[in-house]
This record gives sequence, structure tokens and C-alpha cells, in this order.
Amino acid sequence: MKLFHISDLHLGKTIYGKNMLEDQKDWVEKFLQKCEEEKPQAVLIAGDVYDSKIPKEDATRLLDYLLTKLSDLGIAVFLIAGNHDNGTRLSFVSDLLAKQKVFISGEVEKELKHYTLEDNIGPVNFWLVPYLYPEIVQDLLENEDIKTYEDAMRALLNAQEINYNERNVIIAHQFINKAGEPDHRGGSETTVAGIGAVDYQVFDGIEYVALGHIHSTYHVGRGGIRYAGTPLCYHFDEAKLEKAGETGNISEPKSKGIQEIIINKKGEEIEHRDIPITPLHRMRHITGTKEEVYAFLSEDKGRNEYVGIAVTDQKLSFDEEDYLRGLLENRGSMFVNVSPHIQTSETGKDTTDTSKPNDIPLDTLFLDFYKERKGGMNPKEDEYKLIQFLAELVGRQDLENDLDKDQKEEAAEEIIRKINRIGGGEQ
Repeated sequence: MKLFHISDLHLGKTIYGKNMLEDQKDWVEKFLQKCEEEKPQAVLIAGDVYDSKIPKEDATRLLDYLLTKLSDLGIAVFLIAGNHDNGTRLSFVSDLLAKQKVFISGEVEKELKHYTLEDNIGPVNFWLVPYLYPEIVQDLLENEDIKTYEDAMRALLNAQEINYNERNVIIAHQFINKAGEPDHRGGSETTVAGIGAVDYQVFDGIEYVALGHIHSTYHVGRGGIRYAGTPLCYHFDEAKLEKAGETGNISEPKSKGIQEIIINKKGEEIEHRDIPITPLHRMRHITGTKEEVYAFLSEDKGRNEYVGIAVTDQKLSFDEEDYLRGLLENRGSMFVNVSPHIQTSETGKDTTDTSKPNDIPLDTLFLDFYKERKGGMNPKEDEYKLIQFLAELVGRQDLENDLDKDQKEEAAEEIIRKINRIGGGEQ
């Protein structure tokens, strides 16, 4: 059975102020063309379909178009919710869609949604596992011993009536790892100190595990457990780093596209193939000293790209940024991001990370910007206090992700009160 595995579409995503919908529409058309040519029996979409729990209308229309075209081609679809999705919204009219072989699971259930397709060998069972939290599985199974993500995944799978004498496929959206293997996390999907990790061995006995959540393409532990990665680069740490001061020019992009999977007889290894899809705009991440970057871009022949630049020896002025922006725009490219400060270690190794443009405190960046535009003038006291407070909120964002609904509402009310006090009155 031939399957196409994709994930982390993040429809409606904006990167560094640039809406990616045009790029996503282009990718969807190219993907559908590959489906028509290669004729997979099913497409597996392993979560983070949208970039927001409340997606915009144009993003929902694009998903509708994708699913409708796949149904017209007679290709079954198995789709789950990721942590960026609203599972309830995503699974709207899912029972009706299932009649068209579009199978959607938005929320974890005690009995996982599962469906069977037949090929010339026999049945293949597909198990849909949306993004799960230990607390949810603990409640579903009424088991207080479930404490970790791994506990939750293991207990949930053990609660299913999986026939291991038949071929089985799991579609999941979690951080799956193997001790000693490289950590591929990055971009918008990061964890702290291994929190959320699930050992790959929980899937022993399953022919193929189609994973989403991590934005890179790679297998975990064995070839039958694989991340599809994003269809497009959504972060500069997903693009190949180019050193401006070294020989060579345009680098090859990291693999982005489709994971083609062929499920053979029970007990046989799966077959795997990367099918690349050329993006509408390639993303590039260029680093070097100011002199090296200027020389590199003056000679570079790249066209129609998204370019991020990390200058390692000084901070660029706004005029210098405008110059680089104009240079790239003349080639149809977009200057998307510049690293705001020098970050070079004592060993001389470049440690600049353009995935974190706010390494300098937000209030400091604002003060520099204000003075640059106002001829050296400082902002008013209340303006600067407000920026300092907003910078504090940015720093608290990760902590507040762990608050429950009531705590978040209380925190929001306190934020409003403090902003009013800074502004000099209730409004």
C-alpha cells in the first residue's frame, strides 16, 4: 500500500510579518499534482493543519480545497489535530466527511478513531492519535498513575484492541525520541529539559508511525517511525546556514516535500522515498561580518527568495538594513529578518541564532529605534514605561502558557489594570 505522509502545514502562517498563504497555495497545487501522478491510496496529515486555533477564512478555504481535490482523486485522507489546532473545530462534520474517506480526529478519545483500508495483500488499520496531554488521558482512562506524556501514550495504546497480526499505521503528533539520537527540535516546536518526550519503543509492533510536531524530516529509532517535517521552511533554523565568508554560493535547501511510504507484507520492512517539492520562494539564512555579507550579496545570483541575515561583528543601522533590503528586492527577493546584535563566543565560533530575534531586551530595541527616528530624542516617560511593561509580558509568555483558564483571565485583568495605570487612567 502506497501512502503519502505530510504534516505541520500551518495554513495561514505568517513569518516575520510575511503571510505565507501564497506559498502554501503553490505548495498545495504541486502536492496535488504529485498525488495525481503517483496515485497513493491514502494521504496521512499528522497535525498542525492550521497555525492558529482560530484560523482565518482563507486558511480554512485552502484546507477545504485540498481535501476536496484529494476526495475527487479517490484518495483516502487521515487527518489529526496538532497542538496548534482547535480539535473541536477541525473535526466539524467529521462523520459526514468519513463517508467520503476523509477521516478526521480532533480530540483524544478513550477508544481511538481507527479505520481500515484494503490492498491486494489484505487489511491495513489506521489509528488516529491527536495531540495528547497526560491529564486528558488520565481522566479518560481513570488512571492516576499516568504522569508523563510517555505514560499517557503507552496507556492509551494498551487500551486499544490493536490486532498485531495485521498491519497497523499510527498517525500521531508528539515529540518522539530515542536516547542518544540528535535533538531535531526547533522553530516554534521546542520543549524544556525533555518535557513531553515519548520513547519510540512505545510503538513496537506497529508497521509505520506517521509523526508530526517537529519541523525536520527524519526517522526516530527505526525507519518505520518518521517525521514528515513542514512542507515549507517556516523558520530560519529550518533553512541551511550559509557562511558569507566561505567559498561557494547558493547552498542546497534542506529536504522539504512528501514522505512516500509503501507498506509491504506483515514483518517486511517498509519502503521509503523523499519526494521533494520546490517552494515558490526558497528561504536562506546567511551569516558573516558586515563586509562579508555585503560582498556575498553583491555577487550572489539568488532570485525570488526569503532571506535572513545575521551580521556577526556589528549592529546594522536602519539605513544599512534599507540598503540590503533594496538590493534583494531588485532581485525579486524579500529581506525577512536580520539578527539584531553580535553574538560571537570567546572561541570565535559564530553563535548567532536568527530564530531568536529578541535576544536584546525589547525595551532596549525600542529605545534604539525611537532615538534613530527622532534624531536622538528620548521617548516620554509614560511611553517608555509602557514599552518596559510589554517587554516584561513577552518574557512571561512561556510561563503563562502553563496557566489554567481562570488564572489566565485573572492575569489578563491585572495586565489591563497596569496598562491603565501607566496611561494615567481607566480606559
